[in-house]
Amino acid sequence: MDKTQIIESLIPGALLSYEKYKILPSLTIAQAILETGRLQYVKGNNIFGIKWTEGSGYEVLFS
Repeated sequence: MDKTQIIESLIPGALLSYEKYKILPSLTIAQAILETGRLQYVKGNNIFGIKWTEGSGYEVLFS
């Protein structure tokens, strides 16, 4: 997935966040970009502090 596709995949959630919490979609997407090192580490970083929970599966990533 390239960076444009990643950003496009964030849009629906960003719009829902705006409807519910009035957080601008641009800020939500900007925060995701910030937390992933400009979208370089999407798989290795838990966007928005989302943590693993039992039963959700996992993937081991090596750096």
